[in-house]
Amino acid sequence: MSKHVPIQKPHRSEQVVLTPPAFLEAVKRRLQITNFVWDLAADHTNKVCDACYTEEDDALIQPWNMVPGGWNWLNPPFGHLAPWVSKAYLESLKGAQTAMLVPASVGSTWFKEYVF
Repeated sequence: MSKHVPIQKPHRSEQVVLTPPAFLEAVKRRLQITNFVWDLAADHTNKVCDACYTEEDDALIQPWNMVPGGWNWLNPPFGHLAPWVSKAYLESLKGAQTAMLVPASVGSTWFKEYVF
């Protein structure tokens, strides 16, 4: 018996979602931090800390190392991840620390270029 897998609709799914609090707590424990200092892709209803970049702020053109030594949180829109992963990599070279919630797309170009 095979399971029915829903048809994916790229770029049509909900892109602004709240990160589950239990998941955030697990990430903070793993990083051994108390809180994130900046949410890089949020709105005022789903941000995980007081400081955030909204869609209007466009985090892709903003600096990400606002609090040296602090950790950023990023739950980017999954519809187009490459620019977010690229930006995270480039900002890490400047000292930014960013934890990201992204799918494990090990066959994707962005994974090969910036994660692997």
